[in-house]
Amino acid sequence: MLVGVLQVGLLIIFCVGKIDVPDFVLNKIRNSVQRFGIDVACSSMEISVPNGVSFKNVSVRFSGTPSPFFKADRVDADFWITNFLRGDVSPRTIRVINGNLSDTVNGVDKKKTIFGIYADIHHDGNWWKCDALTLNLERLKLNLRGALSEKFSVDNFLKENGLGQSNQSKEKKSIRNASYAEVLDDALYSLRENIRYLDVFSVPVCEVEFFLSGGNSSWIKLNFSADKFSTTVKDRKLTIDNLKLYARYGGKISEGIRVVLLGESFKSKDLPSVDNLAASVDIFFEKGECLAENFDASLMGFKYEGVNIDNISLKKDYLNASDYGKDWDIFISSSDCRLDVKINADKISAEVDFNGKVYPDVFLKHKMLEGIEELKQLAFNRGIFLSGKAHYAIKENQLRADARFSTDDCIIMNIPVLYAGGKIKYDSESGILDALNLSVFTREGWNIEGRFEQNLKDYRYKIRVGGNVQPMAIAHFMEDWWTRVFKSFKFNDVLPSGDFFIEGTWGAPEFIWCYGMAQGANASYNGEVFDNFSVLVWVNPKRITVYDVDLNVQNRKATGFIEWLYGNEGITTYNQQRLVFKTTLNSKELIALAGEDAKEVLDVVRVQTNPSFKINGLMRNPSNNPEKLRDIFNVDGYVNGDTLIEMAVLQNMKFTAQSDKVLTVVNDAEFEFCGGKAKGSIVLDKSSGKMLFDAKAKGEKINQLEFTKFLQSLDTSDSSNKSASATSDSFTEGAEKGSVDLDISLRGSIDEIELSQGKGVVLLENDNFMKLHLLGMLSRTFSALKLPLGSFDISYAKSPFEISDGKIVFTALELGGPVMQIQGAATYNYLDDNLNSTLSIKPFGSMKGAIGTGISVLVSPLASTIEVKLNGKLSDPEISMSVKPMNIIKSDENIVDTIRENH
Repeated sequence: MLVGVLQVGLLIIFCVGKIDVPDFVLNKIRNSVQRFGIDVACSSMEISVPNGVSFKNVSVRFSGTPSPFFKADRVDADFWITNFLRGDVSPRTIRVINGNLSDTVNGVDKKKTIFGIYADIHHDGNWWKCDALTLNLERLKLNLRGALSEKFSVDNFLKENGLGQSNQSKEKKSIRNASYAEVLDDALYSLRENIRYLDVFSVPVCEVEFFLSGGNSSWIKLNFSADKFSTTVKDRKLTIDNLKLYARYGGKISEGIRVVLLGESFKSKDLPSVDNLAASVDIFFEKGECLAENFDASLMGFKYEGVNIDNISLKKDYLNASDYGKDWDIFISSSDCRLDVKINADKISAEVDFNGKVYPDVFLKHKMLEGIEELKQLAFNRGIFLSGKAHYAIKENQLRADARFSTDDCIIMNIPVLYAGGKIKYDSESGILDALNLSVFTREGWNIEGRFEQNLKDYRYKIRVGGNVQPMAIAHFMEDWWTRVFKSFKFNDVLPSGDFFIEGTWGAPEFIWCYGMAQGANASYNGEVFDNFSVLVWVNPKRITVYDVDLNVQNRKATGFIEWLYGNEGITTYNQQRLVFKTTLNSKELIALAGEDAKEVLDVVRVQTNPSFKINGLMRNPSNNPEKLRDIFNVDGYVNGDTLIEMAVLQNMKFTAQSDKVLTVVNDAEFEFCGGKAKGSIVLDKSSGKMLFDAKAKGEKINQLEFTKFLQSLDTSDSSNKSASATSDSFTEGAEKGSVDLDISLRGSIDEIELSQGKGVVLLENDNFMKLHLLGMLSRTFSALKLPLGSFDISYAKSPFEISDGKIVFTALELGGPVMQIQGAATYNYLDDNLNSTLSIKPFGSMKGAIGTGISVLVSPLASTIEVKLNGKLSDPEISMSVKPMNIIKSDENIVDTIRENH
């Protein structure tokens, strides 16, 4: 009958799905678990197929305690139904949903030590299998999955792994008499005490997989991860992002425990940072001692105070307390850099053997070296090969190293180097890095040998070099002007030889000392070739002097010195540049050497043959000249031959010249000009953006023909209303025997010289004046009067004059010859070739004595009534005569004065 009832009940469950468990069954279950001192309560219990029994709102407490220590929203258990209905509550499967656990003192309602429990565990024969066990311990989330044999013994497991009897086993003996509640409370108290260590992790998660059998096939895998690890050690904060710890026990004692640590972005103040770190080690336990093998660590993206290394690998086969410092293999790599290092250390010292290629830029970017501009002029794209040994005395903190090095295809102080090599010694006690037996071969074909001594404590250095030297080799010590000056050197055969000693401090290139000499041959500077040269160089923090300069080219030479002057700030920005030279070099060579400063003068004063010059200059640095003071450049010279000053050709000139780039003054000039001798001066002013001039000259016995051609060359206009050939004939025919005395002052603009203004006095003497077209016409006009005046030949002309606005005005013009004299005034507009003159005849004005006076008394009254006018083109003027009857009652002086006033 009972079987029938059960069958009916099971049929109802299958059909309905869930039924409430009767009260008598609940009471039977409660009575069963009370044997363990546990009280269980739930709001309801249902039997379902196929999930077994479901308990809702489960609450569990120990008898005699006031509060539940465990609660769950639901507990599902799979029982054998018949056993369950008979009161056998041994489950086949247990599932806990949203369970919470606490100690019995506080109770689960006040404080949850373990919360969010989800469990899915089933019993199969001799095995407990955990398909899922998830719980939260304050900040830690723990996930477990695996299988546990009922034959598994913790004590045996620990003994097999060399740990002996576990502390847990020892403690069991002392707590056997404790109640379940006390055991739970002690366990949770210990858990809370230790769980605080997880505060260093952000969002920690631990996943454990296990297979624990009674034999030696057990294994455990542990995966621990956290978004961030953060802690403070001696006021220094350490952080690791995305930390992962992996541990595995493989089931065989010989394999030990494999531990792997991974992390990203390790950071700490004043310590190196690492983008990624990975470490692994095999751990064994033997006779209570922990042993480690196969230690392997890798630090990727290593950064420390500007030092960047792609990867650092550390390896050691065995690691224990007795030989922790021996047989370390370190491998450093960065780009194409490779360095193998072997370290053997004990408590006293460490011996290091190293061999490989390093990339110095990794270390040169260390923050203690930042700001040293000279180090930015180094580039070792293919690294440096190093091989040597080092000894480190641990107690004394002293390091000594001895190595050989070589490098190729690199840049040293901005110089392309084909190969460099030598020996290096270092002693940390003195701080001196000594590079000996240096050999440097550059891509430009020059090479040097020397020694480099560097004190790493105070950054002082000493450099001694000798060999073929390129002037640009020390450009890194100088400012930009050095490069601008010395990059213009070209050496056609062999670079100059030299010896130099340089001393200074890294990071302070403004405070250096340098002494040396250089000499060479067949060199060009700015395109000009020099046969040979030699110089001495002296540099200190207040000046750079290139002295005893000796340049030779064919039969020309230059000697002198060049100096750059600085203040008390060291060689930073120079204030002034001075030069003093005595030279017979030609103009092109002088401009090549002195640059724009010499060009300012020599563009104006252009010499055709080799001059003899004494040159001195004072040039100011435009970037360090707040008062805008001008440069000064002076020349004392003599030129045997032609000198061209703008449009004038002067011969055998002696002069002094000064220029400040705006004003150029040529003083005390004595020269030959157009066949005569002259003295003069000229001031050239570029302050307005134009070339303004103010010139004075006085010449004697100047050839009329040459002077005429010179005047014609000044007319650069292209006027269509004048005949150049006719005008030329008007002035040049017969002029080869004439001479000119001239005293003139003239000012204006070179670009508009035809509009210049000035004044002066001119005297022309020529027995062949009548051959001139204009005077010939005038003579023929007077001859047509058929007056008994005798000869009308003209042999001289003189007048003061004024020049302005394209016109020359002869204010007191006088022409004459042996007999006749003509006086008056004339204006010639040379821009439109227009002549306007009025002349009065003094028939016998040039004759002296009684006879001349008598003839003049008879003829003059008649001749004085005639005025001659010349108007129009100079080449073919219109000549007209008019009779002025009133002139007969005027004196000669009054007649001329009237003409000049009305002109």
